[in-house]
Formats: sequence, structure tokens, C-alpha cells
Amino acid sequence: MTGLSYKFAGFWIRAAAALVDSVAMGIPSALVGIILYFLMSTFGMEEATIEMVGQIATTVIAIGYYVGFHSSRYQATPGKLVLGIRLMRRDGGAITPKLALWRYFALILSAIPLGFGFLMAGWTREKTALHDLLCSTRVVYGRAP
Repeated sequence: MTGLSYKFAGFWIRAAAALVDSVAMGIPSALVGIILYFLMSTFGMEEATIEMVGQIATTVIAIGYYVGFHSSRYQATPGKLVLGIRLMRRDGGAITPKLALWRYFALILSAIPLGFGFLMAGWTREKTALHDLLCSTRVVYGRAP
């Protein structure tokens, strides 16, 4: 870490930000799902195909949401912004789109098994979850410089 001092965001504030983000992301995902369902069923596509396309669309929206917001000048998703926290590299620098994408996929490892990787943010010194450790990122209080 640089010589700067940061207050690290722990498990509960990060969980609250994730809840806000799930609502913020859920609305456009639901709208896209409804539109896709209507269009695809109009053309007589099978239910299984419609579900698969819906899942792919939802995943693409989630990836775009997290990568786009984390690598923006705000270094935060809307949920993090609302709660006054942001993402940064361990050295204090901004997140690149490539690192944001890697961190998104590292979230999968935090979920296995039973979300243990997320819970780590509650007891590590720098409040790091498993995906933060893997990507050398930290979630801290404050706005991006």
C-alpha cells in the first residue's frame, strides 16, 4: 500500500451495496427479459431457448454493469456510491476494465463454498474478500480522487 491511510469497508456495508446493486441491475435485466420473451415467443421459439438467451443476456448485463462502473472515474457501482465506498487497486490506483473483468469472475470463487470468500471481508485486516485478495483490490470509504 502507498503511504496514504484508508478506512477499509467491511462485510456489512459491502453487502448493503450489493443489495442496492442487485435492485439497480434487476430492473433493466427484467425489462430486457420481458422484451426478449415477447419477441422470441412471437417467433415461436422454444421455452428452453428463450430461457437460455435470457440467462446469457442477464450475464452480459451484469458483466457490463460491474466492469463499466468499477473501471469508471467513480471506481464504484451505484450501490457503492450510495453508501460512500469505492473500489481501488491495493496500491491506491484506479481499476482498469481488464482488472474489473477479472474481479467479476473471481467473485465466483468467493461464492464457493457457501459464500465463504465474501465472509472473509468481515475478519481480514484490510477487510478483503477472496476476490479482492486474488485481484489485489480493496474496497474503501470515500469518493474517488
